[in-house]
Amino acid sequence: MDEYAVLVWSLREGPSSSVRRKQVTALKAAFALATKGKSRLLAENPLSDVPLPPAVARERHYLDWPQLDALAEACGTYAGLIYVLGTSGPRIEEAARLDVKDLNRNKNTLFIRKSKTDAGKNRTTPIDPEYVAMLRTGIGPLFLSPDQQHRINTNNFRQRVFDPAVDKLFDFPLTPHDLRHTCASLAIAAGVDVLQVANMLGHADPSVTLRVYGHLFKARGLDSVLAKMRQAHEQALVLVGNR
Repeated sequence: MDEYAVLVWSLREGPSSSVRRKQVTALKAAFALATKGKSRLLAENPLSDVPLPPAVARERHYLDWPQLDALAEACGTYAGLIYVLGTSGPRIEEAARLDVKDLNRNKNTLFIRKSKTDAGKNRTTPIDPEYVAMLRTGIGPLFLSPDQQHRINTNNFRQRVFDPAVDKLFDFPLTPHDLRHTCASLAIAAGVDVLQVANMLGHADPSVTLRVYGHLFKARGLDSVLAKMRQAHEQALVLVGNR
């Protein structure tokens, strides 16, 4: 295999840097395996000196409420999914694995059983009653494919529904994962504390939440703290007056 060709291929446009790094790592591991054992197929690994593509942090995008509403409307029958992603915070893969039984309509919660991380498994996250009404009832998957016969395919959803809506509405790139960031942003702006945000997103530790979203807590400023203290004071006076 041409080492230079692999290097050029690894730097191509299209997939994210993290995807390209995983692809090159897998290729290098496969060729390394071919140099080992009794049936070694290669004398040496031709890709041993091929560097991994540089890691490039993708800019996060946070939608505000009007933008989230517009995206939900543009996604038509998948508006409920958009609101789940943007206000309850599951990863798109987690949402796709949800079943109707995971939605508690009495408590307005979603029970996320499966996750890419141990911390994210078997967690409960809130959902607004308004969005609960948008979701299907019965049995089986909570989100279906357009033919209403199978569980939603996240790649097809993105190609056929999400990406066209984003291209129509916004002049910046947006992925379904950005709706998870949007959820965190909206929650933090509303005054939700870091522990609650961490629990909702399924982070193993609040320090993870602070590392990813610490700048949003800083942006909230001290005015929100004073407002909450003032509100608590007023509530305490009401309680005293009612005694």
